[in-house]
Amino acid sequence: MKSVLREGGILVFDQGQSDAMMANPPRFAPIVNDRDISRLFVMEYLQQVMLVDVFDFIHTQANFDFRHSSFRVRIRLKNGWDSILAEAGFTNVNYFGDWDFTPYYKELSKRLIVVCQK
Repeated sequence: MKSVLREGGILVFDQGQSDAMMANPPRFAPIVNDRDISRLFVMEYLQQVMLVDVFDFIHTQANFDFRHSSFRVRIRLKNGWDSILAEAGFTNVNYFGDWDFTPYYKELSKRLIVVCQK
């Protein structure tokens, strides 16, 4: 990511896992439930990897369908990102617990949002 940024460029990313969440990781997460689609994530944790099965239920007036997909996510928490970003040479690293710029608290924050600079 650093190689494609201009000097002084800013990197922002939002990670779905936080230290607080991983203390008691969820197994199921309803992601979408509206008139036409319902999406359910079913998660399994294998050390530093989260396996996610995505179940989409399409329920329009004219159609009912079901789709399944899956993906893997490597879990990195704040301490891991501290090391990676420092090694990559990023500066002005800030962590937030939400998009309102609330500071990141390992014990409480439900999101891990990182803002740093090249």
